[in-house]
Amino acid sequence: MSRGLLVLISLWTLNIAFRSAWMIAPRQKKRRRGADSCFYSAVVWVSALCLVFIISLNSYAELLVLGTQDAQGVRFPPAASPSRLSICRNTVVSTTDFAIVSVVTSEGTGRSPFYQPAVKALGNSIQAHTNLDMVVITTLPLLVVQHNGWMVCYVDGQANITELLAWRLTQYKAVALLSLDTLMVGDPSNLFTTYFPHLLSSNKTLGAVSRSLCPSHTVLSTAVLLLIPSPLTYLRMQKRRRHLNYTEDDFPRLVWSVFQKRQEHEFLELPMEYNTNVKTKFCDPQWWSTAPIRILHFTLVKPWSLLSTDLWDVGKMHPWACWASGLLDVCELWKRYWTRSP
Repeated sequence: MSRGLLVLISLWTLNIAFRSAWMIAPRQKKRRRGADSCFYSAVVWVSALCLVFIISLNSYAELLVLGTQDAQGVRFPPAASPSRLSICRNTVVSTTDFAIVSVVTSEGTGRSPFYQPAVKALGNSIQAHTNLDMVVITTLPLLVVQHNGWMVCYVDGQANITELLAWRLTQYKAVALLSLDTLMVGDPSNLFTTYFPHLLSSNKTLGAVSRSLCPSHTVLSTAVLLLIPSPLTYLRMQKRRRHLNYTEDDFPRLVWSVFQKRQEHEFLELPMEYNTNVKTKFCDPQWWSTAPIRILHFTLVKPWSLLSTDLWDVGKMHPWACWASGLLDVCELWKRYWTRSP
């Protein structure tokens, strides 16, 4: 609360300055002077109380954190034959048979200064629950990941839609492609120990969540994708991209057009626990409070892009924005992973 104390001292000094200024006003304005002095005092102290309340919200919200606990899931063994990831300009070597992958580009989130804390929070949350390889594919030559758990794979961006490069990571049996606005809050092991074998047995190459408790229609979400890397699938999607002239922001539409066309979906339906939209907290509070949520998807609020009480510190979140959205506890959960030590 040192910031709050500093604000109080500053405003107290300002209050004295106001009162002193009015005390030396002309004698004929004595009656008005007293009324105005009381008014300004009230304004100053009400403002002080509001600022102290804003500052204290972050501390109070720690009591509202979701009841998830860090716990390592299944420990995956090292890869039998580690190999270099061929899509990377730098040297990146696989160490496990499966991987968690995310993407930072010069488009979308990459244009904002907030992708750094987003990558850090997501990486910390992954490491809290699994020992799988973590690969971030990026077109930014100066990307500095704030946590050494990520293996940074630099690419030249010629793919046009950088997420498609995940299908070229053939060194892995399967990868989970996660958006930066997700957070892992539970053990993801079943994606690879249960649903990956289901992919193989059903002759499919993609797993995704398309069912949601909130929207009235079914839509394929690309925030979390379980995919089997394949050069053929990569070429198929690139051909479709060129045909439709899709850009980086059209990745969800591209996946939908390739895997969700006609009546027979070409993807395996994953449980909502692996891509839980935070809207669910309001759409179905009962499900939210009882479901074993594994991965959260921040759709209503992006905590890394919310200013803190220090307007010059853009890396922190402003507690009022989370509070106004009714997601203060979820934002604090993100903050807990963001500040977590390795």
